[in-house]
Amino acid sequence: MSGKGAGIIKKAGKVLGTLFYIITLLMILFLAFMALISTNRENTFSLGKYSVYNVLTDSMLPTFGSGSILIVKDVRQNEIKNGDIITFYPVEDNSTVLTHRIIGLAEEDGEIKYQTQGDNNNVPERHPVDYGKIIGKVVFYADGWGNYLLMIRTPIGITVIIGATVLFLALSYIADASKKKKKAAAARARKRKGKRTASKPGSKRGTNKKKNTPADAPKKKAASDKGIGKKTTAKYKKGA
Repeated sequence: MSGKGAGIIKKAGKVLGTLFYIITLLMILFLAFMALISTNRENTFSLGKYSVYNVLTDSMLPTFGSGSILIVKDVRQNEIKNGDIITFYPVEDNSTVLTHRIIGLAEEDGEIKYQTQGDNNNVPERHPVDYGKIIGKVVFYADGWGNYLLMIRTPIGITVIIGATVLFLALSYIADASKKKKKAAAARARKRKGKRTASKPGSKRGTNKKKNTPADAPKKKAASDKGIGKKTTAKYKKGA
């Protein structure tokens, strides 16, 4: 396999690893969020103006039914109109929550009242609802997501949450260890390369032997002739 092909496979592996890491994290966050809702007495979770509810009945079929998740926004009175789906406390009971559609508006003693009815119900609520009883307007719903709340409360659901958390922590540890191992290997490679550069072939004890060049030939010849002359003079003196 060419170096280019290996590089593409390596990049693809990194991308897939990152995607798997992100998906695992999102799954843990989703399960934790659902578990938070499921442990709440009213099956709800609030953040700012938004609340999340789990639908327990089929009174709003076919729009949404039991097991759905609703996102309800706290809105001003002038933002509520006929046909909206609202979540509210019934007039006679503040311990339960209903989510039905507004089918009409009426004014009583100078105050606007909202007549509601479930899409799957034959008759409307007995009493209209005033603005003070309204929690908010439904801005999003997802059919069937609420069933996960029931699953999370079971031993299997708890096992899934724990397993996902352990998997995420294990992947984080493996990724961190792999990065450290690669850095250490790169540092060792640089160190070996530096040693090889310091001791090249043809060098001895860090000094290089000077090469002869054509320009040095006359100088060497003159030095040689001078040496011969010195030896001849020495012989004559010795003979004398």
